[in-house]
Amino acid sequence: MPSSAPSATTSAVANGIPLPAPQASSSAAANPTITPTASPPWLSLLSLPSHQLSPAHLAQLISATGLAHVALIMDGNRRWAKQRQLPTLLGHHKGSQRFKQLLRFLSKTGLNTLSVYAFSTENWKRSPQEVQYLMELMAQVLRREVRFLQRHGIRLSLLGEAEALPAFLQQAFAETMAATAANTGLHVQVAVNYGARQALVAACQRVAERVATQGPVTAEAVEAALASTLPVDLLIRPGGEQRLSNFLLWEAAYAELYFTPTLWPDFTPACFGEALQQYAQRQRRFGQ
Repeated sequence: MPSSAPSATTSAVANGIPLPAPQASSSAAANPTITPTASPPWLSLLSLPSHQLSPAHLAQLISATGLAHVALIMDGNRRWAKQRQLPTLLGHHKGSQRFKQLLRFLSKTGLNTLSVYAFSTENWKRSPQEVQYLMELMAQVLRREVRFLQRHGIRLSLLGEAEALPAFLQQAFAETMAATAANTGLHVQVAVNYGARQALVAACQRVAERVATQGPVTAEAVEAALASTLPVDLLIRPGGEQRLSNFLLWEAAYAELYFTPTLWPDFTPACFGEALQQYAQRQRRFGQ
């Protein structure tokens, strides 16, 4: 005799294990509506062509990432001139013009500090003619651009051993620093006759002199003794080289590094924007 049709209960069996009968539910419960979390507006800037990035766009990225201190190694002036069969000194002149353009742009972004490597302790090994030109060029730019710095709220300071610089350049720095001391916008630290190893030795010497009264040497004490105490968040080096060249070694201990083959005279605000886009996509763990 044929068996009767199985009931709903006996048919709901898988591998011999009874399955619970399906429960009636409303369409809302069966298909719950999930509200997607809105992406932060600044994320869309990461895919924007860098030449379209405005100072306002960079301000959003800087605020979102907490970027405070950018170090910049201005490299490639001489190679830029050589590629165009121009005198080396014209490459330095073009580099100084690019520096002003970048300052004008960055002064509108809310960046706290920009440190630039203008002349290292090793650069004294260059020809006397080139060294003299660089000293005179820096002095001319400082004196000529005081109004520009004031207009854009830029405060300028010097990193390096000023005593070894020509008197006219020392005076130009002193006058410009005094004129911009009250400015509250972008802080620009210009490293001239600067070497990080020498700066660390000098800082340790200052700390050692206070050890007898203030206790043992600590990392905090050395940091406080350095002229530049704000940690570097992002270090940018145009020119194709991929090394720090004795620049802010202590401050850049946890910096994100960005290298580009673009020579410094060709490093536009768009190039800076591209570096910042890259920075915004990195995860800074600080050893965690």
